[in-house]
Amino acid sequence: MRRIANVSVLAVVAVSGVVSLHGQARERPAGDTPRFSVASVKRGQASQPSTAPMSLPGGTFEMENLPIRNLVTFAYRRRANEVFELPKWATTEVFTIRVKTEASATAEQIRAMTRTLLAERFQLAAHEDMRPVQVWVLTVARKDGTLGSSLVRRTEPCKPGMTVTVRDRMVKCPGFISWPGGLAVVGMPMAVVAELIGNLFLDLKVVNRTGLEGLYDASFDSGAQPAGSQANDVRLPLLFPAIEQQLGLKLDLQREPTPVTVIDRLEQPTED
Repeated sequence: MRRIANVSVLAVVAVSGVVSLHGQARERPAGDTPRFSVASVKRGQASQPSTAPMSLPGGTFEMENLPIRNLVTFAYRRRANEVFELPKWATTEVFTIRVKTEASATAEQIRAMTRTLLAERFQLAAHEDMRPVQVWVLTVARKDGTLGSSLVRRTEPCKPGMTVTVRDRMVKCPGFISWPGGLAVVGMPMAVVAELIGNLFLDLKVVNRTGLEGLYDASFDSGAQPAGSQANDVRLPLLFPAIEQQLGLKLDLQREPTPVTVIDRLEQPTED
């Protein structure tokens, strides 16, 4: 049984976009590059419980019994299908990594330090490219453009300390909460709603093509229970109808040019 990462700590919403590598291979970090103060890299055991890359109290960051691919996708804010040319061992062999950093480090600072760790301990070099990959495209479902009753444009801005009750749950404005099979968003643009759906429930990126401007309050509940206590195991046959019926939106699988990370070099580490 897998343990679930604390999505709020890992900043599931990538509003600012992905890290740019400027189309060039990354060199080994310079001396002033952000780095973890202590780092332990060891072989893991695939038969044991796994933990996705996550921050813990006290400035600890860890990934347990997972392939290095998971650390690469976290470090570069990519989906699994947005990383190319990984060696086979990086997707099959598992590692446990524990590091220390400042307790106040932000999610983006941790990502930067993770990239340094990959460059120093795994000799990673990579560059950015555009390649066609599969994505989910979010659009308005109904031909007349009407939305579901659970998707409402916000007519007044959020105020400091403001909370809104959504499906018997208190949600900060702006903000969101999620649960197995459900999501409530308050005072967010549709681009963020789309990204949350992708990050929390799907393996592929969700691209917002709704054409809806402004800020929205949105919620849906598919009634699904997570398999293996993992939120992103929600079954698609339950998720998609809930989004269409309650939000008035639909998801279609398409293939389109997308920013990706191409691995130029990645070597197995020396354990410590």
